Amino acid sequence: MQINLINRTNQDVYLRFGTATPIGTFNGASLSSADSYLAPASSTTTGLNLTDFSGGKMLFSLGQPLSSSLPDFQYQSGDPDWQIRWDKIELSLYSDTTKVSVANLSATDFFGIPLKLETFGPGSSTPIDTLTWNVQTATIFSSLAQIANHNPTTFNNAIVPGSNGLSIPTYGNILRVIAPSSLPPPAIGNYQSPQPYIDYVAANAIATHVTGQFSAAGGSGPTQTQTYDFQATIPTSGVNTGALVMTGSGSVVGGAKTIIVAAADLATGIISENPPYTVNGAAANIGNNDVYAAVVRDMLAAFGFGFVGSTEINPNTGHRYIDDPTGDWYLPPPGQSVAYENAQPTNNGFYSQYAAIIAKVSDAYGFPFTDLIGAPLADINPNLVDHVNITILADTDGLGAVPCFVTGTLIETDLGPITVEALAIGMRTTTILGRGLARIVWIGHRTVDCRRHPNPKSVRPVRIAQDAFAAGIPTRDLLLSPDHAVFVDDVLIPIRYLVNGTTVAQLAAEQVTYWHVELERHDILLASGLPAESFLDTGNRSAFANGGAVVAAHPDFARLTWEGQGCAPLMIVGPIVEGVRSRLADRARVLAVEANYSIHTSRCSEALEKTLPLPLRERAEGRSFT
Repeated sequence: MQINLINRTNQDVYLRFGTATPIGTFNGASLSSADSYLAPASSTTTGLNLTDFSGGKMLFSLGQPLSSSLPDFQYQSGDPDWQIRWDKIELSLYSDTTKVSVANLSATDFFGIPLKLETFGPGSSTPIDTLTWNVQTATIFSSLAQIANHNPTTFNNAIVPGSNGLSIPTYGNILRVIAPSSLPPPAIGNYQSPQPYIDYVAANAIATHVTGQFSAAGGSGPTQTQTYDFQATIPTSGVNTGALVMTGSGSVVGGAKTIIVAAADLATGIISENPPYTVNGAAANIGNNDVYAAVVRDMLAAFGFGFVGSTEINPNTGHRYIDDPTGDWYLPPPGQSVAYENAQPTNNGFYSQYAAIIAKVSDAYGFPFTDLIGAPLADINPNLVDHVNITILADTDGLGAVPCFVTGTLIETDLGPITVEALAIGMRTTTILGRGLARIVWIGHRTVDCRRHPNPKSVRPVRIAQDAFAAGIPTRDLLLSPDHAVFVDDVLIPIRYLVNGTTVAQLAAEQVTYWHVELERHDILLASGLPAESFLDTGNRSAFANGGAVVAAHPDFARLTWEGQGCAPLMIVGPIVEGVRSRLADRARVLAVEANYSIHTSRCSEALEKTLPLPLRERAEGRSFT
């Protein structure tokens, strides 16, 4: 398998293999898991060829090589790799074509450097599969910083500073984001505690039907493929008060089994996904990787998603989550990711906000704590795939979208509303945060063929219905690029995080022409009456047809360095975002009622027109007549 390493950063990138010895060559020399291989800055390295890699990781480090193939994820100041930004791709490649060969981005424990993986068939320039991040790394860090503090003197915080990080005001030089699953069980640190959720489940006597199938090697229980069926509760009295008690059996283990996660270990166990537990009184642990661990993981993930006790509708089945067994919870509909808060829309403490952020901004991995959600995998079967491109993206590349307006959008100016395509450099637009008027300094435009784009969802426009936010806001239907942020409640929220499928919906457009309006400084414009951001120029004009000599083949419209330059805080999750989503939903229901009333009234008028004699029609309509 030929693998091309494309380094789009301005620093050298080093590749190292971890956990398995690869079979293949790098520029003609045999590969070794103990060596580092160089992909020079801003270059393409084509000399990597793998013939067999039974399972392991490809580790990429920025600026300097890693000293170990197994760097420590936790905060260890003595770790020589601690001040190095790095990330990884999980890979299984078999020369034996009867086995499944796949690759997976695996930013489970932290976001170090952004990567993109694409697979190609023989002679094809169109990717078969593409895996990458959807939002810029700095935005991920900033969003996570809203729910977890950073403290350089302790290791159990989500955001840890380092000298080779991303500069974000208030949070310093960010090096890593540590997932809760990297923490030891006794430490919740600054992550939200699931204890209130546990107490709610116990107080309401919620029972969860835990079902699934297990097949793995090793561990304390039988390892052949088997099903399991348990009932999980949290008692409010007796010796197991506050504990997670699961009673049932498996198709192979047989007989009644009781699995207990003690009350003292449950909250931290949900966070770390590694609590001690007992099976019929005998001590066990997740490391055993057996059927009992699978049952425990089912429930840990259920708490992480907010599925336990949820009365919301499971899109997989059309039933309420509380009525479905766990076996129906963990695979979202094709092409959709799991939205954690959808199961607990009225309580953001009843799901993992950390995991919700990761799920929204990345297609790298399904769930930061367990493998219960099917991870997005790229098929690299040698019979189907000719070569793989792995791109090490700059922090300014391929991770979000520039704010763009669609042709026909009305922009408020000192001359009144003018369509975006009719604007010109030097005109002055009405702004919200600046001095009232701001001069246009650049206008970009680009027609995008959504059908040929490697990630169509990232470029298809989002329609905001007339009056969706309030009466006259917007004044008519408005189309924006998916990551164009709207200004509401004193923050900027990319519109794709407010999609509700009715008044805010993404369109399946085949082609769209986008325009951006750049002012003297980043500010808020009025687009058909809706406050929306102007373009923030951070050096990515090549995404536009008039941006210079070199035009990007597939525009990523990268947001680049937002923090420190944006005119207002950018938010993608949290109470403010949820509050706006809730108000939009309430507003959508009002508009639906008004629309139905209007249709009903119109039909009544038509009936009168057809049945009443002319004088009576005029009287019914309130008109005078002689």
